Amino acid sequence: MYWCFAKLSNRLAEIYFKKKKGKSKIFAHCYINKLEFKNKKEINQIDKDTKKFHLTYKNGKYSIL
Repeated sequence: MYWCFAKLSNRLAEIYFKKKKGKSKIFAHCYINKLEFKNKKEINQIDKDTKKFHLTYKNGKYSIL
């Protein structure tokens, strides 16, 4: 299981996914608050990941923007 930070429906979230044969399948997410993270390394990782990953979640399905 892998995870990353992403913008999900215009909110910051942790996305949990699995990789199989070059494809990834998202199976869970949780919304987070950026103020919970105090470490500079974590904050930089959030900024870096959210620039790459923008997703929407609607009717139980994830889609990439």
